[in-house]
Amino acid sequence: MAGNGYTVQPSVLSSGSQQVSGLQGDCEKLASSVTAAFTALAAAAGNAGVESASRSAGVSALKQFLNMAAGYQHTAQSLAATATTYARAETTATQAVTSITLGGA
Repeated sequence: MAGNGYTVQPSVLSSGSQQVSGLQGDCEKLASSVTAAFTALAAAAGNAGVESASRSAGVSALKQFLNMAAGYQHTAQSLAATATTYARAETTATQAVTSITLGGA
């Protein structure tokens, strides 16, 4: 924080985007593992009711993990887009400042 304002660093936003993308990947891997566990549980149940409940729970868990992964994806894309916007603004401002010529008397 500088004075009463703040500083945005596009590289930090971009780095955050990559970190959130990593969370998305982890979430998708976890979804796959949970689904496999519920599928194995359902197959081993030996009881139609337990098998049905296990499959249903597995489907519900998969949907929740995929929703969470979609949220991570949206956040990562937003951070990346914001980083690009700030980097462009910074370049434009720098070019505008360097193009200013002071008239002398």
